[in-house]
Amino acid sequence: MDIIAKIFDKKVEAMENNVNDLVKIVLSEIQSHKDDESTQLHPYDIAEKLIEIRDFSDDEYRKVLKKIPNELLANVISELPDFMQEESAELLSTKKLADVASKMDTDDAAVLIQNISENCEDIAEEILSTFDDDDRKELEELISYEDDESGAYMQTELFHADINESVGSSIKRVNSSKLKKELDNVYQFLLTMDLINISVLSSLKEWIIFDPDIIYKDLLEEENLTHLLKISCLPDVGKLVGTLN
Repeated sequence: MDIIAKIFDKKVEAMENNVNDLVKIVLSEIQSHKDDESTQLHPYDIAEKLIEIRDFSDDEYRKVLKKIPNELLANVISELPDFMQEESAELLSTKKLADVASKMDTDDAAVLIQNISENCEDIAEEILSTFDDDDRKELEELISYEDDESGAYMQTELFHADINESVGSSIKRVNSSKLKKELDNVYQFLLTMDLINISVLSSLKEWIIFDPDIIYKDLLEEENLTHLLKISCLPDVGKLVGTLN
């Protein structure tokens, strides 16, 4: 029994050390954001580390979550699973959540508010009430979509790229639209394929690592990257017809 206890203690110690390392990484990202509003890690990666921290220690997770600046948290919380977004109402103040939601893309804000409403409908309504009439209407429309409607997965500032377009060309258009204040942050986009009259929702961050001169169509054919295409829909109907992954 002593040997088993020692092994168990060593494993616990290793896990604690791992969590401490994860906390240091996230805190470092928080400080980088405070210093120059940039981070080394993508919000998705920060979210993954928060999930690991929470799995081991709710207390450490709560402490770190509260330290994340609202602008950074707006990007990170959208990458957290639904149940963690849902419990955010128990960990963060309504004022903080409302400010975070105001900094999110409309689709992400709608998902967050909808998740919060599962257990805290009053808080969700309070968050909605902080938006102006137009934004609130957009959010309520997104929240009201059925799960099988493509609108439920789309931000109202949706960005389209054609399958015959180069990766670099679409990224330049994103940057131009952001400078014109037409877009905020784009993490997903519709890749349009006119020949078969469908569009697919994909993650922009997965494509920017490729040669900017390469065409999306060529990438899909040569690299077998269909796993990056998350949702297939008929744009004229707005109904999901399946997933490609």
